[in-house]
Amino acid sequence: MPDSILHFNGEWRSYQKRILDDLDFHLRDDKLHVVAAPGAGKTTLGIEVISRLNRPSLILCPTNTIKNQWKERIRTSFLQEKDYGIVSTDIHKPGYITVITYQALLAAFCGFDDETEDNRPEDEERTEKEYTITASSRFRMEKAEDIIGILESAKVSLLCFDEAHHLRKEWWKALTYLNEHLKPEQTLALTATPPYDADLNEWKRYQALCGDIDEVISIPELVKNGDLCPHQDFIHFSQLHQRERELLERHRQNVNVLMEKLREDTRLQDLLSKMRFLQASDEDTEAILESPDFYVSIAALLNENGYAIPSRFLDLFDASAGDIPRFDIKQATVFLNGFIHVENEEWKDLEAIKSEYFNLAKRTGLTDGKRVVLDGNDKFCRQIAGSIGKLDSIVSIVDLESSLLKDNLRMVILADFIRMNDTDCSTLGVVPIWRKLKDIFRDRISLGVLCGSLILLPKNIIGRLQKLISDNGIADDAISIDRFGADDNYVRIVPREGIRNHIVRLVTDMFNAGDLTVLVGTQALLGEGWDAPSINSLILSSTVSSYMLSNQMRGRAIRIDRNHPDKVSNIWHLATYDPKFGNFSFDLSQLATRFEGYEAPSYFGKHEIVSGIERVLIPNLLGVPETNIALAKNRDLTRRWWKDALYTGYGNTPPIGLSTGVQAEALTVKSLRYTGYMYYIWLLLPLAMFLFYRPNPVRGIVLAVVVLLIGIIAWHFCRTGTVEGVMKQIAIVILETLSDQGLIKTSIKQVGLKVHDENGELFVSCANLPADENNLFIQSLQEFLDPVENPRYLLVKRSRFLKRIRQTDYFAIPSAISPNKKGVEIFKGLWKLYIGDCDIIYTRSAEGRRVLLKARKYAFSAIKKKASKRLSKWQ
Repeated sequence: MPDSILHFNGEWRSYQKRILDDLDFHLRDDKLHVVAAPGAGKTTLGIEVISRLNRPSLILCPTNTIKNQWKERIRTSFLQEKDYGIVSTDIHKPGYITVITYQALLAAFCGFDDETEDNRPEDEERTEKEYTITASSRFRMEKAEDIIGILESAKVSLLCFDEAHHLRKEWWKALTYLNEHLKPEQTLALTATPPYDADLNEWKRYQALCGDIDEVISIPELVKNGDLCPHQDFIHFSQLHQRERELLERHRQNVNVLMEKLREDTRLQDLLSKMRFLQASDEDTEAILESPDFYVSIAALLNENGYAIPSRFLDLFDASAGDIPRFDIKQATVFLNGFIHVENEEWKDLEAIKSEYFNLAKRTGLTDGKRVVLDGNDKFCRQIAGSIGKLDSIVSIVDLESSLLKDNLRMVILADFIRMNDTDCSTLGVVPIWRKLKDIFRDRISLGVLCGSLILLPKNIIGRLQKLISDNGIADDAISIDRFGADDNYVRIVPREGIRNHIVRLVTDMFNAGDLTVLVGTQALLGEGWDAPSINSLILSSTVSSYMLSNQMRGRAIRIDRNHPDKVSNIWHLATYDPKFGNFSFDLSQLATRFEGYEAPSYFGKHEIVSGIERVLIPNLLGVPETNIALAKNRDLTRRWWKDALYTGYGNTPPIGLSTGVQAEALTVKSLRYTGYMYYIWLLLPLAMFLFYRPNPVRGIVLAVVVLLIGIIAWHFCRTGTVEGVMKQIAIVILETLSDQGLIKTSIKQVGLKVHDENGELFVSCANLPADENNLFIQSLQEFLDPVENPRYLLVKRSRFLKRIRQTDYFAIPSAISPNKKGVEIFKGLWKLYIGDCDIIYTRSAEGRRVLLKARKYAFSAIKKKASKRLSKWQ
């Protein structure tokens, strides 16, 4: 094989060198899968891997912006100008290295030659999901076969999937077909954010294509190495505007009307109270087992209106009348959806009432398709999330940051939509943000707009843009300059077809140089792949909650800036709150999902580097969340917190790196402590004392036996008599079961299992497990610890002392373990070995469904088991 003509002309970062040194080891399965944070240098690493493998390669990217980055990086960092021709961006005419988008592959398989920006408009009329589903429906097999033939003729034998988390989109059909029919000798997958939040089947599909994760490079590790800058997240809370308050008030009134109708509808209540299912006869039990929440909601409605709930019905749930929950909005939602859609002969006489309630809900905007939604349907939640109160937050943040950083400010504001026709700032989008800021700040900032279909610049820097165009050998007529609106101080730049990406790059250069200090754009263009290392302040007005996309957007701000080595970035998230309604739960639930993937120093305690929204939430004395403005002003403190956390391990031990594990309340497993051991110790101690003071020829022997028994029992108590001990034994049982099933291939002897108790919160983590195996362990442990839903098998633990049952606890056998009985038997055997007796119940039988109802008693009770959380922590 001839030597590669790709030669890197820079220096390797420590993690890049480590991966390259171990390349042969990682490629044992002919797949290299690297997870590294935005800004880690994945593109450069990928090109070097292609160079060393020296095969004709096809690189697939999520956007044209990222595709052009690959092309540019290959040329500037690896090739001489005479060799530029080896790089192609046309799948119909592949070169030695061909770089295309996933969308271009799909379009080629569908018979189109569409190489636009993923063929996705940046407006709100057509969503990405709608487009990709339509495109996949046009998949033409003969066209796909033609493309495979072209690639085979070019001897393409290496596939590179960049930002491979995009396989979650509809593009996976084309990729799966490509991989199965081209049969590449090797594959390379690079991503910042694997789909850890995907379900098991989706994860398996991702893993089958990309392979096991070989290396994970975390954000804290990159900050420690100086490859990313210190940074901190802030949540800025805004209040609803009058129009939005009216919308919320109208929604609340509509909900109250429906709730009052339910509470006062004695006709409905009488009919429900006389129904046969309340007697829980054998023939009705199966229906209750299938929809327990629905039947509990009926009991809640009747109980609130003075109807006695038969004990036989309560006994199904192992509950009493005091356990019946209050009939609130949640219970009403469950009732109405179950009532409207129930199909049973006994409910036939209620059809007219069903229609009456559904029509009322639909008429008052309380439905989403065929579902009743009392706590806000998607449209309603989007309206609140898109509150124009967030424009006020953006103004406040720009005011703060511009006063602190002045000419050094490099701020990017990301929005979901452009809102081109909004002239009065009545919506949240790129143009309304631009209008608001230009009118308020005028000469304090240099403001621009950079989107795929809209570029706006201050008129006074157009000369600078024209000089850059000329210096880069671009024709003078490559752009046209138009007016936009009535403001003469700004102009619209319209690039000629095919030149847009060059203009985007030049505007980015102007931003990095300080000609622009604030850029407003869409997350579709600036949120992923776009690179401006000078960014030191980022506002995410986007409502994206996905772990993957939000981490990509956040990654724009945390890259190091060689021109400003002391850079510290502030990352701003927006949430709506109004004291009158307290309605910020939707925004906070979205942000909570985002923050699961964000690791940075906590505002509190020792300022440990952890993930999760709790690290930044500061409620005041009234419980109202506040923005930490003081910390946002003090970038030096943020830098110091990072330094202290990175070089101080957990409990003053040397830090080992970022651990991702499970955090759960100690109460979750407290009942599993084998306190019976303690009772036996108290019984044996008096006997030992009695023998010690009683002369007897065999006293010594008996005393020795008693002491030995006390020692054995005490050892068992230490192992499972503390919450940490119990949690560790549970984790061991799950780990060893997964290992015995071949789902975890790493030797258990190499796994460093740790359990830490912090103020009643247990954190369980495993060192030395590959990321995909650790992810499976985390999912399995969470399934076991979390409230029981509908598992295939249940573990039932009965606490006994002197043959008396004191308490019964129920836990779900994890789904990865329970597809077959063999795995469950392994789990049961290990449980008995490490923890004690238990029963395993198969819930798909009639008797098992009855036990499952008892296990789901939490659905009947106002006291609910708190769910565990996935958490990352530097320790």
